[in-house]
Amino acid sequence: MDQSWLIPGLIWLMVGLSAVAIALGVMVFAARRMGANGDGSSSNTKPAGPANDDKSARRPDPKPARRPQANSKPAPLKLSLREFRGLRLADFRDDGRALRDFGELVTVATLAAEGWKKLPSKIQGGQGLDLLLVREVRGAGGFEARAIEMKTNNAAYDPAAMSDERVQSALGHLHDIGAFDEATFEELYRGVMQGPPYFRKEVWRHQLDSGVTTIWDLDEGGRKTTSQLRSSAHLMDALFQMIKQLDRNADYVDRPPVVTPAEEISLMGSRGAKRRVSFMRGYGRAFAFTPKRRA
Repeated sequence: MDQSWLIPGLIWLMVGLSAVAIALGVMVFAARRMGANGDGSSSNTKPAGPANDDKSARRPDPKPARRPQANSKPAPLKLSLREFRGLRLADFRDDGRALRDFGELVTVATLAAEGWKKLPSKIQGGQGLDLLLVREVRGAGGFEARAIEMKTNNAAYDPAAMSDERVQSALGHLHDIGAFDEATFEELYRGVMQGPPYFRKEVWRHQLDSGVTTIWDLDEGGRKTTSQLRSSAHLMDALFQMIKQLDRNADYVDRPPVVTPAEEISLMGSRGAKRRVSFMRGYGRAFAFTPKRRA
């Protein structure tokens, strides 16, 4: 019987078995790497024991917050907010001009929210008007205008500064320097002569310590007639907070916002790219307590 094929056959059989074993090993390794347990998800089964039972009891699975059902009654938020503390001259670095500018900002912000548009009105030397605003009157085919003298706290008011003659003169100076064109000047000038309701003159006085604003109507001589009160406390508070945020060098308000130390602003990476350090880290270092050394 010819047995010359036996040895080569055994060799090929061993090669085949080796290949099958290698393939099975690769499949088992891949399955372990993927954490397959029959459904494609990883299995993190831990041996049972008191230690694991205690940990699971101490750390319950977090549940996602759910909104109340549609038929449940919503409840308002119960907050405790600080009241408006008032603003003082010291809050503006004892700068009376900054205090006055803030009062004009409060006035313009109030009227802009009601649809009024501010026109140029300031001229160096006091030849202009504090504020000049216009608003379209829907259905009337034109505009209405307001000329306003703004005062803060107990600043004195001179009626002559808002007489018809004085306001018309100011409009002429504004036209001369190019604040508005000839047609606009003529209509505003006519509005002063015509008077209310399409051209009104007013004095706005802001009490920054209480947040109360008083608005007086003025007659042709600039004298006060009727008045009304309105609360501007929330607006004053919001505007002052935003000014503090924008005024990073504390040029106008009492103190700058929280400043991160310069060495914490950025770090240069290996490729020269800036990497921002977290704000909270810089905030913490800015207010870190440093104990004093005893002598």
